[in-house]
Amino acid sequence: MASLLVTPFSPSLLSSNSCFSGNFFGNYRDGESIVSVLTVPDATCLGFWGAHPKSAHHSYSQAPQSGQPLVWLERAAVDNTLELEQQPGSMLENLFLSLQTPNLYTQEVISSSEQEETAKLDIHYRTPTAALVSVSPEKARIIDTLLPPIWKSRLLPITPVDYVPVPETAVQIVKEILSRLKFDPLVASIVGNISIPQIQNDIRFLTGEDGKSGIISRHSFSTGALTAANWLKDRVEDTGATCRLVPFLVGFAPNVIWFVPFNNLVHRMSG
Repeated sequence: MASLLVTPFSPSLLSSNSCFSGNFFGNYRDGESIVSVLTVPDATCLGFWGAHPKSAHHSYSQAPQSGQPLVWLERAAVDNTLELEQQPGSMLENLFLSLQTPNLYTQEVISSSEQEETAKLDIHYRTPTAALVSVSPEKARIIDTLLPPIWKSRLLPITPVDYVPVPETAVQIVKEILSRLKFDPLVASIVGNISIPQIQNDIRFLTGEDGKSGIISRHSFSTGALTAANWLKDRVEDTGATCRLVPFLVGFAPNVIWFVPFNNLVHRMSG
């Protein structure tokens, strides 16, 4: 049976031997590193891999059963102040527990054997910041709704994909753009003038929390939606823009259409 391999990304590995170029399932992020997911179909390919300089940093596991999707889980790069008090390890444990629990709210009638299959979970790779799991198709469809707040998921291809190296010309374009980046005092002044209290006041007005707008709901047929549209029009016109309310269906709140030349807007915001 084929093995599943997770290894640090190496363009030379993927381009120098058909064992891996023909069994590539994509690159994924694990913390600060980029790793490749591949299958190793036979002993010959296994021997080639053993001779590769980066083979010491790999992870092997048995490939999943046919029809069992692979899902990559990774911890999002967030500021430390946004992290929950719960440790990353326990968050993953809770996720794995939920994946092993049969879905009791499905609308489909399933047999006991199908229910056992729904609870199937195999962990092929795991670190504090990433994991590779195989689950049932039912769980794969809803796994994003089960993830902790700072984790995200990516469904792997069902079959291998071609590894296409980034052309050197494209790399050079990005390098040239990065070489021209520099601090812009005008942009900095615009960002620096953003008022968090004003943003909070605006949100409280549009949600009706401040009790001044009279907004109870902003669904398309409500008076609250029209109140919000007029408020947006006034705020946009305060910047010097041209703004109008454009009806599109009878009974619906109008669209708010506005236009302002970019240079005028920058001058207005920074003045």
